[in-house]
Amino acid sequence: MKKIIHTALTLFCLAPFAAGAQDSAMETGERIYLARCEYCHGEGPQKGGTMMLHRRYGESKPAVLHQRIDLLPEYIRNVVRTNTPGMTPVRITEVNEEELDALIAFLTRNNPD
Repeated sequence: MKKIIHTALTLFCLAPFAAGAQDSAMETGERIYLARCEYCHGEGPQKGGTMMLHRRYGESKPAVLHQRIDLLPEYIRNVVRTNTPGMTPVRITEVNEEELDALIAFLTRNNPD
């Protein structure tokens, strides 16, 4: 009986992690974007990253990151992990490599093949 209760409790406690594992890379990437990037790089006049990119590119490229069609995976990985003007690096303890790969998949989904 103890074994059955232990198994049931274990399954109950692990269920949220199993559900998260079922997320597609795109859903995970969007979730990471909304949680970690959208605050500065989303739409709206008060988004510092978007304002900076608009000043840099004008109308030649979208300033909102998730609308871009030219972001390269290597570029995204470099910007996220190293210092770039105006943005602090995101540590691996904050966004692990699997999550970063999902974020890259989300941000490059509009790129032409």
